[in-house]
Amino acid sequence: MNAMINANYADGSWTPYMHGPVSLIVLILVVIATFWIASRLLHGRSICPHGNGSALDTLGQRFANGEIDEEEFKAKKKILTSK
Repeated sequence: MNAMINANYADGSWTPYMHGPVSLIVLILVVIATFWIASRLLHGRSICPHGNGSALDTLGQRFANGEIDEEEFKAKKKILTSK
């Protein structure tokens, strides 16, 4: 009985509660995050909200924002649509 109370897991065994409830909560959060990321990737949705849309959409948005001029827009659009 005394050996069970003084167990320090030095034999290489691991339990999720060996450092108290904090490590168990962290483990649960890691598992949830892993499933969330896998779900997003498997359903074809981006993890990054800014990564949605095609290259043409991004180019059009940059032109609309005034980041590029009309000449550059037309040149890049021609490149993108030629493939």
